[in-house]
Amino acid sequence: MRTVEIEIDIDDFLSAMNSRDYDYLLKCLKEDGYVDESVIIKDGVLTSKLTLYENSDYYNALLKLSENKHRLSTDEEELIINLGKKL
Repeated sequence: MRTVEIEIDIDDFLSAMNSRDYDYLLKCLKEDGYVDESVIIKDGVLTSKLTLYENSDYYNALLKLSENKHRLSTDEEELIINLGKKL
């Protein structure tokens, strides 16, 4: 049995893809557990969904909550958890 090695430049590979190819690649990577579900492709770049909201009030509020979780009361924490479950 022969082993064949092919060297592929990742930049060449990605630049040859169209948006449908990107979507399919991302779907396959997510299904196989290589990419987190929060990752999307925007303008040909893999990015986190939260990155799309950076510098927005929404993003900043989520960031502040995550950084100060230890300061939340049990009721506040439960409210946030229930909101997440509801959505």
